Amino acid sequence: MIVCYTANTTNNEETAEGNVDETEENDNTEQDEQCVDIVECKKRLREAYETILMYEVPLDDLDRKLHRRIRMRLADSYAELNNSKEQTDLRSYFTN
Repeated sequence: MIVCYTANTTNNEETAEGNVDETEENDNTEQDEQCVDIVECKKRLREAYETILMYEVPLDDLDRKLHRRIRMRLADSYAELNNSKEQTDLRSYFTN
């Protein structure tokens, strides 16, 4: 899934002609489009979590809490991935 978002920058000028106020927009509208591949970001995040959990190092209480949170987030990420695969499988089953 790729998410794109656009940031607009517009220069507006207000001019008064007689009794009518008009807003003129310049053609100096800049659009910056950014695309982010959500699936790739989540994959890289899972890999980072796995890398952190892979190393056996002495842990203090704070590290144990951090590792527990990372394990929970990794499990949530895998559950979300499996859920999306199941939905995709169901869609392909019903559309074919």
